[in-house]
Amino acid sequence: MRRFPLLQEWLECSIAAVLYKVASEDEGEILDGNDIYTSDKIVAMQTMTSGNVAEFTKFTLTLDYTKEYDPAKLYRFAVIFSASKEGNSYRAAAGSKMIVDDVEIICE
Repeated sequence: MRRFPLLQEWLECSIAAVLYKVASEDEGEILDGNDIYTSDKIVAMQTMTSGNVAEFTKFTLTLDYTKEYDPAKLYRFAVIFSASKEGNSYRAAAGSKMIVDDVEIICE
């Protein structure tokens, strides 16, 4: 018998922001679903799950730096939106839908 997670778990979305160092501007140097949260290239990251939300909700993500940022180096910045909280593990509910609106990235 196959067990399914509680429906409530599938109603939560996942959002993440990852800043990582690259050696060059080469298009091939990109983190993906296999290493976006585990690579030793990561300089700063923040993730969140929405909880059970039925309406548009404003929120702020502030990066947690695990390494020093050097403005002389090259970086890439990834923002990941997943309609299911475990979507980054390729486990999502069929028909999941997420509406993303009015995203603003502020660098200080």
